[in-house]
Amino acid sequence: MEKQIFDFANAVINASGYYLVFVNMEGIYTYSNNHFDEVFIAPGESVIGKPSTYAVYEEDHFLMMEAVHSCMANPGISKQVSLRKPSLKGLRTTKWELTCTEDATGAPNGIIGIGHDISDYYQNELKLKAILDSTVDSNILIGADFTILNFNRAANEAAVSIANKSLEIKQDIRQYIHPSVLDLFTEKFEEALNGAIVKSERAIQISTGIEIWFEFLYYPVYNVKNERVGVALNTTNIDSRKKAELKILDQLERFKKIAYLQSHELRAPLANIMGVVNVLNLLLPKIESSDTIELLNGLIENAKKMDSIVQQIVQRTHQ
Repeated sequence: MEKQIFDFANAVINASGYYLVFVNMEGIYTYSNNHFDEVFIAPGESVIGKPSTYAVYEEDHFLMMEAVHSCMANPGISKQVSLRKPSLKGLRTTKWELTCTEDATGAPNGIIGIGHDISDYYQNELKLKAILDSTVDSNILIGADFTILNFNRAANEAAVSIANKSLEIKQDIRQYIHPSVLDLFTEKFEEALNGAIVKSERAIQISTGIEIWFEFLYYPVYNVKNERVGVALNTTNIDSRKKAELKILDQLERFKKIAYLQSHELRAPLANIMGVVNVLNLLLPKIESSDTIELLNGLIENAKKMDSIVQQIVQRTHQ
């Protein structure tokens, strides 16, 4: 490739902080721009004439060669790859776009690479992943086409427990959803993809046959242009809390039934007793025995207390 072309590209790319290199078909560097040299090459030295693996972390050599071979098999089609590179200030993580170029006859004549530094982004991503992996909540980032973009450790453990298989990047999330709730999942997913934050609770049967309650939170994910690009699914195990709530509700329902039966079974005989009490009230002035009057007054008072208690039970039953 002509030097003037590289000089022009060098001026443009240096201004943007990008690296530019060219490697011939023998895998030897024939060009590198100033920004690449300043970051990765010691003063007074040059990468020109050195093999393509130079200035690439040894453990990433295979990854780089795999990307190069893919480019050579598909000239004109770029291949993206992340490579770690030893720099003058320590190991850097870089993102590259490699393309196999062709000469005038259409024959491949080398690989051009344009790269940039993603070390800060990569470190932040590692920190975020460490934080997410330390939580007990399951978190999955899903693209608009239902493909899995990212997930944490808890999400993978949940997938193994429920679907009996591990999560994989770029796989369709729907293959991990039980058929009985797939329609519901799709409905909630679409709502979140349209901008809503959706919350739901339901019991899921895991591979052992046990049902566990989970809370699902779907919320939209935006890119830097504020465009919705997918959905984040947060899942929390609420089995203990949910079963405690259900137990309380069940006990409350039983209490209401008991209260209802007791109040209605007591009301009929108590109504008869109150009728007799009313008659006794009329007879009290005609009774001369003080002992009999005392007994009747006690009977009347207790009957009124029972009637008051039954009325309270009935009122609380209907609350």
